[in-house]
Amino acid sequence: MASNGAGANRKGKGYELKIAKMFSKYSGKEFKRSPMSGAWSSTWAGGGHDEVAGDIIAPSDEIFPYSLELKNHESFSLINLFTTGGEIPQFINQVMGDAIRTHKIPALILHKNRSKNYFVLPYSTELFKKLDDNLYNYFVTRLVYTSDIDDEVRSYKAIVTTLDDIMVLYSYPEFVSLGLECYSNWLNNDNEKTVDIHKNKAGNKETKKSKFDLDSDLAKELGL
Repeated sequence: MASNGAGANRKGKGYELKIAKMFSKYSGKEFKRSPMSGAWSSTWAGGGHDEVAGDIIAPSDEIFPYSLELKNHESFSLINLFTTGGEIPQFINQVMGDAIRTHKIPALILHKNRSKNYFVLPYSTELFKKLDDNLYNYFVTRLVYTSDIDDEVRSYKAIVTTLDDIMVLYSYPEFVSLGLECYSNWLNNDNEKTVDIHKNKAGNKETKKSKFDLDSDLAKELGL
């Protein structure tokens, strides 16, 4: 009988393959699992891309602004996204670390058996209005985590919806444009511009708030 670790590893790989196939069908491009053999594959890490991030990746010649982190864990609960509890801080550390390193947008996909594929993206007014105007399910939350890069406590406002809903509401080119246009600040190579000091506290530490979730007039009106 396989160990729990080996079984979990197979489960994770199987889920990554499933989501890669979904993105391949969605985009008409060949998405694949990231190479995991100790060194990035020259095929997928080449083409002018110095660094590769996320669990699944687009072809090297494709402009894809998101870093996709996938987690298929039975311990996951939606309540954890309200409280930043359970393993959520660890998951956020991973997706944010890759996003900062490669100047991409942190995109976290969460799943457990018999659940939907929940999609966690940084807040943007355009995405909020798109979901709200079309009566799709979503919620807005603030996620607090400790950066594994500089050990600072940081936070960002996020929208939680489902991957299926995103793929219905946006064509693949529109989803790419959403990233390039609505999260342009996050794609800025100047990492110092990605966070502001946030006056609230997380435990006993001062937090830093991501600039890419600065409140728009609509968000202020709604008190988000």
